[in-house]
Amino acid sequence: MIYFHFEADHEDIRKHADDHVFIRLLAFWELWRVRDGELPQLTSERRASLRWCRSNLSEISLEADNEWLYEAFGAQIVQGAGFDLSGMRVSDLPDDVAALTHAHLHRSFTSQKPLYVTLRTSATRTKTTWEQILLPFTSDAGKFCVLSYSLPVSQRYQLINGILDSTTDGILTLSAVRNEQGQLADFIIEDANEAAILLFGGVTSDVVNAQLAKDFREIYNSNFFRIAQHTTETGQPVRAEVSFTINGHHRWLRVAAAKSGDGAVVTFTDVTDERKRQAIIKGRLADLSKRNALATAIYEVAPTMLCTMNDEGVIIEANRAWLQSLGLSKSQTIGLPLVSLFNQKNYLGSGASVVQDIIAEGSLSAHPVELIRRDGTVLQGALSANTVSEALDGMWQAVVSLELNRNDGTETAFSTSLSDEHIDADPSQSLMSTEEIFLPDYKARRLKVK
Repeated sequence: MIYFHFEADHEDIRKHADDHVFIRLLAFWELWRVRDGELPQLTSERRASLRWCRSNLSEISLEADNEWLYEAFGAQIVQGAGFDLSGMRVSDLPDDVAALTHAHLHRSFTSQKPLYVTLRTSATRTKTTWEQILLPFTSDAGKFCVLSYSLPVSQRYQLINGILDSTTDGILTLSAVRNEQGQLADFIIEDANEAAILLFGGVTSDVVNAQLAKDFREIYNSNFFRIAQHTTETGQPVRAEVSFTINGHHRWLRVAAAKSGDGAVVTFTDVTDERKRQAIIKGRLADLSKRNALATAIYEVAPTMLCTMNDEGVIIEANRAWLQSLGLSKSQTIGLPLVSLFNQKNYLGSGASVVQDIIAEGSLSAHPVELIRRDGTVLQGALSANTVSEALDGMWQAVVSLELNRNDGTETAFSTSLSDEHIDADPSQSLMSTEEIFLPDYKARRLKVK
């Protein structure tokens, strides 16, 4: 029984036959044809030059009764097929195989050109797919003969399957199934390792020899089929991620496909769990982004003076109330050590120790401080701080708030202004008064970003 076969004429052989032996033999035949000026002659010298691939060669001659005789049958073909046809005729093969073989040989005879063939039959012991190139010659006895190089496709994958069977990666070897017009219509699964079998069905007999369109329709309708199709038709390797539902479960595969003969070798890794984790992370990030946007908006418009410092005590953000109350611009504030704003001359305790306490403890509650404004005056209030619970990239951050004392005459002139190191020479910076910033009945609250 013939499962399928495919033929490619001389002009298309290099497109479909990627094995270097096929291409090398084709190049030899083309060279000999140029030298002979007609159908090349299969001389004893030329036979000797092909001894490196003799074990995969068959020589088939056309007899006077229009029958084809196997003059030689290579040892590797005998091993792969499970029988020896040396001295036998094509008509000795099963009827359907004999008819197809006759058709191939006749086509080579009438065209006088090479022919590339892939086929799978039940006549061989291994039931594997075979690749063949048929090269027409004139024998030294004056007969028309065909030199056929045959290669079992499965021989290519024994080593790689041995490697991949010990990994979690799946591998499938796919052979093209073509319609009468030569168009790729389907793939048959030539072989599959254990990881692939587990994904595709769990039983070797259900996977090997199965056809995608018939037995795995979900995969046939997915990009998995289109990737293998593209690689088979163009020879270009492809890497991509594909998804489909199989056996009631939606799966994501990271796929790599490479051309092999008239088909493809496809390796894949199941990344379904990774995709699920990515979806969860994206959802959390989207939610965090929304919350951060809300927190940023509240932070910016809050009437309480707020700034954010890092684990070195450096201000990395400040809201409008903080900037306006101190008479500073954002460029003058970002990158400024928080301790540099403290009034060290008339301050109950060290400003450095306050910052160190915030970093060490992660919080501070209503600590009395005095901060110096740009114009040299002093703001008195209670400093509080809390660590940001979801700082980006895991960086430690703390939000610092200052609740000013009510305007009861505690603002006093202070002759020493900030050093030029911390301010711009821009005296036009406008400053709102404390009364303009705060409503009388507003009770400041600590801001903790969650």
